[in-house]
Amino acid sequence: MASGGMASLEAQKMAQTIVRGLGGDVGKTRMSLEKSGLAADQQAAVVQIVQDQLLPLLKRPLSDLEPRSATNSRFVSELNRSFVQGLFTFLWFFIVPIPGLLVLTAPGGYRLMIPLTSVLAFAGSLLGLVVAGYCVSLLSERLIQFGVAGEGLAGQIESTYRRFQSLVREPDRLTPVQMASLYALFTDLQTYVDQRGYAYARRTLGLIEQTLDAVSRVR
Repeated sequence: MASGGMASLEAQKMAQTIVRGLGGDVGKTRMSLEKSGLAADQQAAVVQIVQDQLLPLLKRPLSDLEPRSATNSRFVSELNRSFVQGLFTFLWFFIVPIPGLLVLTAPGGYRLMIPLTSVLAFAGSLLGLVVAGYCVSLLSERLIQFGVAGEGLAGQIESTYRRFQSLVREPDRLTPVQMASLYALFTDLQTYVDQRGYAYARRTLGLIEQTLDAVSRVR
C-alpha cells in the first residue's frame, strides 16, 4: 500500500485494521480499500495478498486441527518405525545363534533350565499386552480430542476460536494487548495439542475463555 502512493503511517494503520479489525475478511478488506484512494490495480494486489498469505496464517490454528491424510499421520509414522525395529530384531534371531534350551546357574550349584518356546511365549504375551495398551491409549486419546459426538477438545477449540474471530471483527472491542495475548494463548494451545499435553491444553483453553467472557461482559 505504501508503494502504491499511500502515506507510510496510513498504510500501517490500514494494515493493522485489515489484520486486527477485519480479521482478513476479503469482502470487508475490498470495501475498506475502496475508501483509501488507492488505484484499482493496487487494491487488487492488496486483496490478493490478504487472500493468499494473510488468511492461511489466521486460519492456521483451525487448519492444524483438521485430520491429516493417513500417509502423514502420527500412527503411520510410529508404525513404520516399529516395523523397522521389529525387522532388525527378527533378523537378529537368524544371525545370532540361540540354543533351544536356556540354562541359568544360581549360587550353590543350582541350575534352572528354560525352553526357548517358553521364553518366546512369555515375550509374545508381553507384546500382546503392549499392543492392547497402545490401542486403548489411542482410543482414549481420540475420545479426548474429538469426543463421542464431536464435543471433544478439538470442537471446543474450534468454537472458541470462532468466538474470538467474531470479537476481532468488531471495531475497538479488543485492545491490542488482549489481542496479542489471545493469539499467543492460541499458539500455546496448538502446541500443547500437538505434544499431547491435553491437561495443559484444557488449562490454556480455560484462560482463553475467561478472557473472552470478560470482554463479552464489557459493553
